[in-house]
Amino acid sequence: MILVECLKQTCSSFLKRITSPQKLSDWMTANIEYGWLDKHLRKHHDFDNWFDEVLIVLPDKTYRYKIGTCYEQVLFQYAVMTNCFPTYSLKMIHIHQHFKATHAIFCYKVDNFWFYFEQSDYQNRGIYKSKTLQKILTFVKRNMIARHGQSSFTITEMPPEKFTRDMSAKEFFTIVNLDYTKL
Repeated sequence: MILVECLKQTCSSFLKRITSPQKLSDWMTANIEYGWLDKHLRKHHDFDNWFDEVLIVLPDKTYRYKIGTCYEQVLFQYAVMTNCFPTYSLKMIHIHQHFKATHAIFCYKVDNFWFYFEQSDYQNRGIYKSKTLQKILTFVKRNMIARHGQSSFTITEMPPEKFTRDMSAKEFFTIVNLDYTKL
């Protein structure tokens, strides 16, 4: 799978240092800034022209440029965790709060517990443990409602096999079945 292999080929020494999800979280906190790359691989921290200009990149570029929105950070978390912890059950999830906001989250299951690995949302950064994935989704939705107001939600799993190259926002939203004209 390209999403996972791109990181293995370029960052093998980094992957060897990630011995726990917490080590990955600590590394990302120290090294990955919130923002985005444009089509010319220039960094941005404002979101004025984001939709038209963003290049949602594969994990090797997130590692190299040390920047990403929740989308790139979740793809990065998935690739690292797949390489370092192949027995974990992993999910990338896209949450669309209709006409308000979108957010990507990364979750993994170990034994009988689900863990929500939040990195890009500074106010809720951390690794949360729950008995069910549904409780995690409820927690994330409550946080989004607190920040953006009440609205309905669409929750979609992000299929890792669809992320085979860097892409535009329009291409990304097509993968997660989101009508980007209603953002």
